[in-house]
Amino acid sequence: MLDGFKDFMDSELRLSENSISSYYSDVKLYEKYYKDVYNIAFSYTLNRCDTEDIVQKVFMKLFKNIKKFNSSDINVKKWLFIVC
Repeated sequence: MLDGFKDFMDSELRLSENSISSYYSDVKLYEKYYKDVYNIAFSYTLNRCDTEDIVQKVFMKLFKNIKKFNSSDINVKKWLFIVC
């Protein structure tokens, strides 16, 4: 019975490690491209609140679809600008 629990805990630890890695990757992408996406969105809206909503939606779309992203086809910055 303890072996099953150990296997379960090992799988949970791997899941946690992957989640943490994914989280830090997302944070790095956000920090790297936030200002660029913000500036583009603001140039269209000229409104801070609307711009922040757009930036949030753009990054949520990126994070939701990051596994589908093929960096050989287009780089992240270009993709963000297209979505924005």
